[in-house]
Formats: sequence, structure tokens, C-alpha cells
Amino acid sequence: MLKIIICLLFTSVCFAAPIGGFLNMQGMNGDVDTGTVPEDLWASGGAYPFPASATTTTIESGSSNDAAAGTGARTVEVVGLNSSLAEIRETATMNGTNAVTLTNSFYRINYIKVLTVGSGGVNAGILSVKHSSTVIGYVAAGDGQSNSAVYTVPVQAKLLGVRASVVTASQSGTFQLQVRENGGSWRTVYEVAVSAAVSPSYVPFSSPISIPAGSDIRLRATAISADNTAVKGGFDLSFMK
Repeated sequence: MLKIIICLLFTSVCFAAPIGGFLNMQGMNGDVDTGTVPEDLWASGGAYPFPASATTTTIESGSSNDAAAGTGARTVEVVGLNSSLAEIRETATMNGTNAVTLTNSFYRINYIKVLTVGSGGVNAGILSVKHSSTVIGYVAAGDGQSNSAVYTVPVQAKLLGVRASVVTASQSGTFQLQVRENGGSWRTVYEVAVSAAVSPSYVPFSSPISIPAGSDIRLRATAISADNTAVKGGFDLSFMK
């Protein structure tokens, strides 16, 4: 059984914890501005709107070519959590710019992936998963998957945060990895200031961060040195058995 060696900060105590797998969440925000921070690292930009409840969930495209017989995305998998925080996944057949109502009511969206495509090989338009008019999942045209440094831990899991990374487009900034336990307050568990001269920045945590089931996680820019800055970042997690 694969194990990770965990040493408690400022002590000599170490122990081995079994690992059930790794997860890497990467997010891209192509336009972070000085006047709009904090902004989360997800492709739609701005602050990610964590839903207050599970409700009717739809998916649509910005292009008519993303359809069952189209040249773009034909079927798409949506992965997230239900109101009980259990992981659910559903495959939707696209219908162009028309909204397709999913069978499941999603409380959280963790990942979106294009499964089958036409001759174009990728999704032709932006794919948006929505609660009413609010976008809660986003796939940029041609990406084939969501790129969001946002995640909610399923009820069946317990995670350890291992590392975070940030890359800026030749600008300086401050970035925070934040965790909110179910029903609790946001906590900044790690903060890093990135200089344009040393971007990218890869930050291994000095001690792994325990993240319980039901927790929301986000990586965000809290300060940036110039408008229209593209930022990419992510975090690595290990599932604990």
C-alpha cells in the first residue's frame, strides 16, 4: 500500500498515512484586473459563485456545432456533488445553443469533460453549466475540459493538500489557497506573493493540510500589479484512505 510520510510542523513527530490517489486541479483566469480582485482561477473569470443549494442544472454551448450530430462537442460528462455531498456524474448530449436539462440537480460542479466530438475534434463554443442564469461550470472553446482551481471534497473522501502553483504573465501578484469546511467560514491556509521575475512559483506545503469531507477549496488572486493579467494556477491533493 502506497503511503505518504507526514511530519508535524515544528515537531519531530512523523507518521505514515495511506494514500488512495492523487488529484490535480488546474485553473486559468485570462483577465485579472487590479480593480476586480479577488478573482478565482477559473476560466469564466471573477469570483466563483458557489451555489447555496442543489437545483435544476443545465448545460449549453455558445455554438450550434456542439450538438448530437455536430462537428464539435457531442457528449459531455459533468462531475460534481449532490445535496448530500456525494459524488455524482452525468453524460449529456449537447443541443447547440439550446439548454439541456440534466437529470441530476447538482450542488457542486467539480469537473467537466468533453467525451465525444465530431470532425472538428474539440468543442466549438464555450460550454456553460448553469443554475438558471448563473454559470457554475465553464469549458472554454477548444479546451475539451474545465480549467478551474475550485473543488469540493465529496462526503466519502478526506484529502491532504500537498502543493500549490501559480504562473503569471510577467506580472507580480498575491495568491491565496482557501478552504471552507461545510457550513463554516473561509480560511486562508496558504498565501504566496509571486514576483514577475520568478514566475512560475511552485509552493510545496511545509506540512500537508488536512481538508475534511464537504469542504470547498479555491485558489484566488488577491492582488495583481497590472490589469488584463493572465494567471494560471492549481493545487495538488492526495486522497486519504
